[in-house]
Amino acid sequence: MSKSSFVNKCLINGFGAKKLSFAMPFKRIVCVAAALAAAVSAVSCSFSGGVPIGTADSASDTTTSQQSQQSEYNGQPSVQTEIITGTSPQIGELDASDVELSPSAEYFLRDADESVRQCYREIYSGIAQYSENIDITDGVISSQQLDAFMSLVICTSPELNQLDSSYSIVVGGDNYVRSLNVSYVKSREEGDSQLAQLRAEVESIYLQAEGLDNYEKLKYFHDMIILKCAYSDETENAHSAYGCLIEGRAVCEGYSKAMLMLCSRAGILCIPVLGESYDTYGEVVPHMWNMVYLNGNWYNIDTTWDDPISNLGNDYVRYDYFNITDEVCSRDHTAEQSEFMTYPQATSDEENYYVKSGLVAYDINSAYEVFESAAINAVENNDRYVRVKCSTDEVYDWVYNEIFGGGTGNGRIFDILNSASERNAMDISAVSYSLIRNDIANTYTVILNR
Repeated sequence: MSKSSFVNKCLINGFGAKKLSFAMPFKRIVCVAAALAAAVSAVSCSFSGGVPIGTADSASDTTTSQQSQQSEYNGQPSVQTEIITGTSPQIGELDASDVELSPSAEYFLRDADESVRQCYREIYSGIAQYSENIDITDGVISSQQLDAFMSLVICTSPELNQLDSSYSIVVGGDNYVRSLNVSYVKSREEGDSQLAQLRAEVESIYLQAEGLDNYEKLKYFHDMIILKCAYSDETENAHSAYGCLIEGRAVCEGYSKAMLMLCSRAGILCIPVLGESYDTYGEVVPHMWNMVYLNGNWYNIDTTWDDPISNLGNDYVRYDYFNITDEVCSRDHTAEQSEFMTYPQATSDEENYYVKSGLVAYDINSAYEVFESAAINAVENNDRYVRVKCSTDEVYDWVYNEIFGGGTGNGRIFDILNSASERNAMDISAVSYSLIRNDIANTYTVILNR
């Protein structure tokens, strides 16, 4: 999202009111979920009968710059490997009083005055009905507050995908907003058709997850979003749930809004988070992800960053940003609080993917056994991926040096894979693996290439 200046132009409009024209900064949240600087690297090795073949090389992960037209991926995290053999309101004719706030809007406005909630309903109903002039309750939202308030409306209403990128407002002499003048990028017929498709797809995905507990539903939604969507800003719907789930191309805003809709349908409280992330060069770039409330605790979840650009095919899904704490998230994400969007604290890791799956190496003494158990389970379940998270930098470095031989290809990983193969009567002579490192999240993913 370009953080353009809020006030671009001021025109006197009579009767002590003035009309302000704006570029709509909230409309185009161009998520530059940048590559993890030296955070994700890859080496690959092969083995035959447990004997390393050849040498291993390492490659640092590189990516994109913020909103650059020359950038291939426009900021999505990149993973590169060298493989060496070895319940939304219905849209129709509705009055503002008929609008039911979405669960995420309800969360953010839980302590707000009723007049603020009414302004939300008025703007929502106006946009939903493609009104070009939207009157709102006077004396509630000042011109200085409108940017943050409109961000709240748009980010918590993932089914709305029709606004153009500019608008104007009428402001009274007391500096409070009286009305908005907006335009739309599509006709109502086209928008309604797309919304019907989107709702049908959300319902289909939800029904496939029906019967699962909330953790498994969330994981299923996470995986489906990643498998259905490829990061791209080259479509007019890239910033929408429609672009993510129907067209299969979106940026972070689309990923985040898809998660909002799925969680809302499943009754899982999910909110959008606006903020920034860091690219390869340490530059700050706009980003959007989610927080979810699960079994009594809040967690951060970023489907965009769990869908990195890679040469591993379209079925690569990772869980490095699945239900993480604020401490972990803040290593490469920064949430931006506003008057209307303040975020809860996420301090628990109970529902984190690695913790929940028993894939955390908490100390050096247990690291080998954790890897061995993970490899055995992966082979037993015919899973291509052996995933382990290290609790500290010390454990993470020890694993790289001892289990992966410090990049030499001569580590104890061959013993681990041999053990897993023997336990499952698998012929290891045709097995090779690739290694993906995430130095920020302290995770290793071994990909078995059979």
